[in-house]
Amino acid sequence: MKVKDLIKQLEAIQNQEAEISLLGNVANPDDEETDIRFDVLELWEDGEQSITLFVGLSHETLDKIRGKEF
Repeated sequence: MKVKDLIKQLEAIQNQEAEISLLGNVANPDDEETDIRFDVLELWEDGEQSITLFVGLSHETLDKIRGKEF
């Protein structure tokens, strides 16, 4: 995805004050039991040609999901 395409999609959101939820899934996207809500988001400029949108888990969130089998 190009940066300009992401910006265009974000600008199309009606409520510009809305919180962004970063949702992933382990194993089966149709199973809400295996959903993971990521709560760390960082943007890294890698150079002139690319950026990295890093998505991760805080220690608190990781502690909450430890022990669950997916």
